[in-house]
Amino acid sequence: MASILTLDSNAAKNPINVPVLSGELVINGTAELETFVVPVDANVKINSGGAVDIIKFIGGASEYSVHSDGNDVLFTNKSSGTVITVAKVGAVGDQVQFGTTGLPTALKIVDGAIVLGEDDTAQTITTEVLDVTGATGTTGPADEDAPVFISATVVDNTLIMSYADASALAAATKPDASAFVVQTNDTIKDVTAVTVDATARTVTLTLATAVVFGETVKVSYFDSTESNDAKAIQDASGNDAATLIQGAVVNATLEKDDVAPVFLSAVAADQTLTLNYNEALNATNSPTDKLFVVQVDGVTTSVTNVAVVDNTVVLTLASAVIPGAVVTVSYLDRNATDDTNAIQDASGNDAAWFIGKVAVTAPPNEAPVVDAGSFTVATDGTEVGAVTATDPEGTAVTYAITDGNDADGNGIDAFVIDTETGALTVNDPAELVAGETITLTIEATDEAGQVGTGTVTVAVTEPVEPPNEAPVVDAGSFTVATDSTEVGAVTATDPEGTAVTYAITDGNDADGNGVDAFVIDTETGALTVNDPAELVAGETITLTVEATDADGIVGTGTVTVEVTEPVEPPNQAPIVDAGSFTVATDGTEVGAVTATDPEGTAVTYAITDGNDADGNGVDAFVIDTETGALTVNDPAELVAGETITLTIEATDEAGQVGTGTVTVAVTEPVEPPNEAPVVDAGSFTVATDGTEVGAVTATDPEGTAVTYAITDGNDADGNGVDAFVIDTETGALTVNDPAELVAGETITLTIEATDEDGMVGTGTVTVEVTEPVEPPNQAPVVDAGSFTVATDGTEVGAVTATDPEGTAVTYAITDGNDADGNGVDAFVIDTETGALTVNDPAELVAGETITLTIEATDEAGQVGTGTVTVAVTEPVEPPNEAPVVDAGSFTVATDGTEVGAVTATDPEGTAVTYAITDGNDADGNGVDAFVIDTETGALTVNDPAELVAGETITLTLKRRMLTESLARYGDG
Repeated sequence: MASILTLDSNAAKNPINVPVLSGELVINGTAELETFVVPVDANVKINSGGAVDIIKFIGGASEYSVHSDGNDVLFTNKSSGTVITVAKVGAVGDQVQFGTTGLPTALKIVDGAIVLGEDDTAQTITTEVLDVTGATGTTGPADEDAPVFISATVVDNTLIMSYADASALAAATKPDASAFVVQTNDTIKDVTAVTVDATARTVTLTLATAVVFGETVKVSYFDSTESNDAKAIQDASGNDAATLIQGAVVNATLEKDDVAPVFLSAVAADQTLTLNYNEALNATNSPTDKLFVVQVDGVTTSVTNVAVVDNTVVLTLASAVIPGAVVTVSYLDRNATDDTNAIQDASGNDAAWFIGKVAVTAPPNEAPVVDAGSFTVATDGTEVGAVTATDPEGTAVTYAITDGNDADGNGIDAFVIDTETGALTVNDPAELVAGETITLTIEATDEAGQVGTGTVTVAVTEPVEPPNEAPVVDAGSFTVATDSTEVGAVTATDPEGTAVTYAITDGNDADGNGVDAFVIDTETGALTVNDPAELVAGETITLTVEATDADGIVGTGTVTVEVTEPVEPPNQAPIVDAGSFTVATDGTEVGAVTATDPEGTAVTYAITDGNDADGNGVDAFVIDTETGALTVNDPAELVAGETITLTIEATDEAGQVGTGTVTVAVTEPVEPPNEAPVVDAGSFTVATDGTEVGAVTATDPEGTAVTYAITDGNDADGNGVDAFVIDTETGALTVNDPAELVAGETITLTIEATDEDGMVGTGTVTVEVTEPVEPPNQAPVVDAGSFTVATDGTEVGAVTATDPEGTAVTYAITDGNDADGNGVDAFVIDTETGALTVNDPAELVAGETITLTIEATDEAGQVGTGTVTVAVTEPVEPPNEAPVVDAGSFTVATDGTEVGAVTATDPEGTAVTYAITDGNDADGNGVDAFVIDTETGALTVNDPAELVAGETITLTLKRRMLTESLARYGDG
C-alpha cells in the first residue's frame, strides 16, 4: 500500500493525515514547492529487477532536482505534464528529495512511516505500511470530492449505507457507533458496531435489536467537526461525507410466519402411512418414531422410519396394511412450545398433536369384469378381434377360454386367445360354419389372482372379397441443385400390396419447350433431371404423379422439387472410428480399423504411434492401407493382460488427414469347448398328396458340417413304416408313408444333428398336413426390359416372361411398333424366344426411346401384358477383337504326312496367319514335329520320329491354346 501526501510550504511542520490511494505519493506546494506524483515502495531495493517508477511534474517551475539515495539527477526546463522515469526508492532509511533548485524538501521512510524534514525539523506522519510492488501509472491532482450518500437497506439487525465516490472509502477512519441514529417507527435502535467496506463503498451498522417486517426505518449520521478528521465517513483522499438527517432506509426484512402446519388427512398403503399437511414442512427437523401410534384393525403396528417430504410425513410400518383394513394414527407431541424433533414448518412452528385419526386405505381387491363382446369372422378369416376386461384396481389381466371352444368335439380348439392382449384368432377353421354363432366363456385373472368370468360371441359369415383400392401416392418434397441430376424417389402404396408403376402427368414442362424437366423410373419412382434448362434456382416445381397397380387402378398425387444454387461443401477430414480389439498371444488376425470420409471418398490407413512398445525396431502390427485390416507383425510384443493403444491416421482422396486411436487387448490363448449343434425350429406344410416337405437346418457353433436323423414322432400309426425320411447330409424331408398324412393334423418330429466331433444337438420341427390344393392358372408376367440399339443395329435383345405354372409362353408386340405410321413394324419378335430384331430401320432415330407393349400367352391361353423400352443410340464402332482359334482334333498315322487344317475366325473378318508356339518338339531333338502353313493353317508332319502310335500331341497356337488329338496308327 502507498499513500497520498499533501504538503503546503507554509505549514510544512504541522501534522498531516496520509490516507491510502492508488499507490502514489502526491506533494502539493506553492511557488517554492511544485506538485509531484511519485510511487513510493519501501520493500524494493534500488534498481532491483530493472523495474522503474514514473514521476509526473505538474507544476510550472523550469528546473527540478531529484535525488535517489544520494545520487543527483538534474532535469532542466521540464514543462508541466512531462513524464520522467527514475529508479525505485531503496530500502528503509534511503532518502528521496523533491523540490525546486535550492529548496529541497526531504522525505525518508523509517519503520514504515513517512518522515518530512531533517534533524529537529523532522515530522513523522502516521500512515499504513508501504507495500507497493511497482508503479501502475500516474494520476492527476488529489481527490477533493466528498463521498455522497446514495441509499440504505436493512434486513433484520443489519443496516447497510451505500456511498458514491471516485475513490474508495477509508476503512481505518470509520466513525464511532454513537455517530449514528437508527429510528424504526417511534423507537430508537442502538447501533452496536460499525464496519466499512472500502472497495464496495458501504458502511454497515449492526443493530442491538432486529427490525420487524413492515416498520418504517430512517438513519441519521452526525459528523461533529466541519473539517476532515480521522473519525468520520471519508474517502481515501480524506474527504469527509456530509452529515445525514433521517435518510430513508429500505426495509427488506421478511414477514415472520407464526402459523403452525395443519393436519389434513392420512393415507395407508402397503407398509407406508402418509400424513398430509397444508404447507411445506421442515425436512431437517423430523420427529422420532416414538411420537406415533399406529393401529391396524385394533392391533398396534410399529413405526420403523419417519421421513419428512415436502408437505407430508411418511411413516414406514413394520408390516403391510391389508386392503380394507381400519387404520388409525396418533401423533403425541404434547410440548406446549415449539421444539426440535417435532412436525414443524420452516419457521419453526410446531404442528398440533392428535389422537385416533382414521387413515384412508385401499378397498378389497375386486375381480376383473369381462366386457361382453360380439365379433364377426368369415369362414376363411384368421383374425377375430380382442376380448377386453377391466380390473377395478387397474392392474393388468390375463385371458383364457374355458368353455365353448370345441363345438365339433374333434379335440382342437376353434380359437386361441392371447393371454396378454386378449386377441382372438382362428385355430380350427373346420369349426367355422357360415350362419352360426359361437359363444365362448372367457376368464380374466388380475395380478392378485382374482378371476372374473364373462361371455363373448363370434358370428361366422361367408368370405367377403374386398374391392380393389387405388394406390396412394405419398406427398414428397425434394431438393435439387441447378447442376444436379439425381432428385429422389417418389413412393406410392397399394392397399392390396401389389407393385405399382409410375408416370408424371402434369407440371413437367414449365418452359413449354417440349422437353420434360424430369423423367421418372416407371418401376422404382426414381426422379432424375432430363432438362437442366428448366432448373431455376429459388423456384419450386410441382409435379402430378400417377401410380398404377397391377390391376390397372390409378392413384394420383403431387410432389414438389425445390431448385437451389449449387453448393460445394468444404472438404472434411475422415473420422477414425474408435475401436476396441482383442487378440490372443498366438493370434494373427486382429480386426479392421474403420474410418468414414464425410465426402464419401475412399480412405487409406497408417499407424503413426504406439506400434513398437518394446523398441526393437519391429512394428507390433501392420495395417492394410486400403481395408484397415490389422494383423500381428511382432508376436514378441504381445503380452497377455496388457492393452496396446495405436494412433491411426486416415487420409482421404483429397489428402485431408483424420486421427484417432484404437486399443488392442492381449489375452491368453483360449481353446473353446466344442458345442453341440443347434437345431432350428421349423414349421413345414405338406398336402396329403405331396412328397417334398422342406429342409431341416442346424448350426454348429464350430462351423463343422452336421448330419441329421429323425429320432421320434415318425411312425404315428405304428405300422412300422416311417412317415418321412431325412437326408442325412442336407436335412431335406420327404414323404415316405403317405398313409400317415391326414389333412388337418400336425406331426411333430424330434431331430438329432451330429457335428464332426460327435456332439449331438436335439430339436423339434412340425409338419402341418393339408388338403391338396389345385391353384388357378395365372397369366404370365412380362419382365420389364430396357434395351439399347444403334441406328444401324439389327439385334436388340430378348424379351422375357415367366409363367407361374412353368409352361412355355409365346410372344407378340401389340402396341408402339409403328411410330411413323408407314405401315411397317419397327421391330419383329420371335414368338418362341422373345428375341427382338429391327424390321424398319427408318424408325430408329438416335436419342429417342420406343416403348413397346408385349403380350405373353401361356399354354392354357392366359395372356399377360407388359412394356419394354428400346433406347436408340448413334452407331458405335466396336473395338478390334483378336482372332478366335477353333479347337480341333486331328488324327495322323505314324507314316502319314498330311494332318489337317487349323482354322481361326477374326471377328472383324480379316485374314489371319498361323504359328505353332508350344508342344511341337516333345522328344527335345530340336526338330519340330509339325509345320503349319502360315496362310492356310495346313498341318504337315516334319519329324516322323516324334509320331508314336497311341499318343496324343497337344499344340499351342498363337492367340489361343489348341488341343490337337493326333491318333497315331502303326504301319498297318
